[in-house]
Amino acid sequence: MKKIVEFVKFKQKEGTDEGNFLDASDAMLEDVSKFKGFIKRELLKGKDGFWADLVHWETMEDAQNAMKEVMNHKTCQLFFSMIDESSIDMNHFEI
Repeated sequence: MKKIVEFVKFKQKEGTDEGNFLDASDAMLEDVSKFKGFIKRELLKGKDGFWADLVHWETMEDAQNAMKEVMNHKTCQLFFSMIDESSIDMNHFEI
């Protein structure tokens, strides 16, 4: 099976503090790193105000299950609450 990279591009919600945003990102990673199939995560900041979240998964099924599971974790919800929902662009790619 081919490994998967989840690529999510988004903007931080206006008015949120970047330090709090990064703390929430770290807390979320602690939970997500325990999900089945998780390999690694990289959070990237662009000069254009966008962020990119790259999450590597063992399988597409693991990535899809994780999308459901994050809804049950307060750390994930806190991080998501700091994202401008209208800016989210999510894709999955095979390695």
